[in-house]
Amino acid sequence: MTSRNLITWTAMISALGLHGYAHEALGRFREMELWGFKPDRMAFIAVLTACRHGGLVREGMELFERMRRSYGVEPEMDHYHCVVDLLAKDGHSREAEKMIASMPFPPDAIIWRSFLAGCMRQGTAKDQPVGHNKFG
Repeated sequence: MTSRNLITWTAMISALGLHGYAHEALGRFREMELWGFKPDRMAFIAVLTACRHGGLVREGMELFERMRRSYGVEPEMDHYHCVVDLLAKDGHSREAEKMIASMPFPPDAIIWRSFLAGCMRQGTAKDQPVGHNKFG
């Protein structure tokens, strides 16, 4: 890459993650950090999306924690979308529900859709009264 800046790193991480190369996206994220670039909200959305598409729960949760702790980036709705979807898809419905409950703002329809879709994939949607109550 001839022009290295946060935008080009984020674009590369995003493209890799969206095309099924989650591990490579994580590698580029780490490389970006080694080059001294401080990830912003968009870089974290890109890498969390890569984790979401690749089913990398442990890595995604570690990054979500580091986002605030190490970089001072406060999670926004898009970050929560990624994490709730990541957890629910991989069968961690209780953790996803706790994440929703801990959000500093009310969950939107995308959050609930991700949560319930993940539960449906795991066959646990009927056991989720919180999501059902939100949709009537």
